[in-house]
Amino acid sequence: MKSTLIKLLPSDHLSGELEVLTPEGTGPFPVAFVREAGSGSFGFTKPGFLHVSLLSGYFLSRHYAVVRFHMTRRGERIFVGSPQACDFAGTSRADTAEENSLAIRTLADQSSLDMRHIVLAGAGHGGWETLASNQEKIPEVQAILVLGPIFKTDICPVGTDKAFVNGAEQFGKANSLPTFWVEGRANNPVSETVWRAMVGVYSHKNDHLSLVDLSTTPSGYYTFLGYGQAFPYWSVKADEFLKHLSLPSGLKDAAYVEPIIKKNEAESLAKIDDIQALPDQSDKAIQAYKEFLKKPFPRAFAIGENGTATAWSERDPARHALETCSTHSKSCHLYAYNDRVLWKSRLPADTQVYHVRVDPKGDISLFLTSLKPDCSVDFLPKIRVVKQPLHGTLTIWPDIIGTPHYTAPSPLARCNKATHGSSAQYRPAAGYRGKDTMLIEREVGVKNPHYQSIILNIDVL
Repeated sequence: MKSTLIKLLPSDHLSGELEVLTPEGTGPFPVAFVREAGSGSFGFTKPGFLHVSLLSGYFLSRHYAVVRFHMTRRGERIFVGSPQACDFAGTSRADTAEENSLAIRTLADQSSLDMRHIVLAGAGHGGWETLASNQEKIPEVQAILVLGPIFKTDICPVGTDKAFVNGAEQFGKANSLPTFWVEGRANNPVSETVWRAMVGVYSHKNDHLSLVDLSTTPSGYYTFLGYGQAFPYWSVKADEFLKHLSLPSGLKDAAYVEPIIKKNEAESLAKIDDIQALPDQSDKAIQAYKEFLKKPFPRAFAIGENGTATAWSERDPARHALETCSTHSKSCHLYAYNDRVLWKSRLPADTQVYHVRVDPKGDISLFLTSLKPDCSVDFLPKIRVVKQPLHGTLTIWPDIIGTPHYTAPSPLARCNKATHGSSAQYRPAAGYRGKDTMLIEREVGVKNPHYQSIILNIDVL
């Protein structure tokens, strides 16, 4: 995937740039204008790929180019109590219709883009903006695709429900484009009565509406993009919608969506509330994770070698958590997002995790060796310390006499006797009681050496 930033053409009201994501392959590609502000969209990072959300990934996987807006509008702001505060439709039209026109003019000379076939797409507040954004009847725009085009706001003092319904009616009246609308009941900012009223008045004025109601799915999946579990339900319908309009549809490259659409809970490392499964069992990490579990969706929890980070109610909490974690720790990865543990995809298959108990005045020794079938020493594994314990000392012995503990049916079980090896010894700090954790790596192999991670979660009792 290629990412390009293109500066906007001069405008009286707008400044900034467009981010254009193009999939692998030869163009020109049809174009999706994607808006996701307030959607809680879940992004992912994959080696060789940029940070993209599930909605952007959907279009990239169907070989559309994705255009994302990074614009600043110069002009009057709207405050609580102002005459425009409850005119959700009017204020959105003024913003987004001009943005689309300027974007099309800016991208007109891009040979990799098929600017004759444009789909407008959005989620959350970005979905509301998308409904508003074709009021100028731009001929290049072929369809609209929105997921949960509703947002939380306190700017309208007389109530948002009526403003949403009135706005949807105005959009339907002004827009005759085929529209794909996805909704659901779980965690929706408005009641089912309100969003069904919005759909009703929009479709009454626009008879080209295709509704996907996720309320009938197993969990009433809400449609915002933090919920990868909902993807199989709406993506198939979206493909049918686009195909009916003779627009490109169907999966072309699964790499853009595979990391975040797995929905089988058994594939997770643990249940979301399983504190014991947390790789970092330090008091500080456990307390941070407990606080994370209290946060509202969308939320993300990242773990690094030397700390954690939590982000919630952000436009992109996954990215924010990773960025925050990276400011004070190395090797930061997402552990959990919303109600799902993601850590398994980040944990190498040969990583070993041990949970042990130790007396405050005792110690723990981890003896490592590599033996040949005749029980002689093949080599002494080198030990690298990745994360020091916070409440104790870690001592590495590169050559020490110890006893391995192989178990049957291993043929080396007969070799459980004193021999040479390396060792890592943990001793808790004087007077400390509580949890601690450390991470080391042991050398594996001599002809093609690599390192195996060992996480030791310790209860000092």
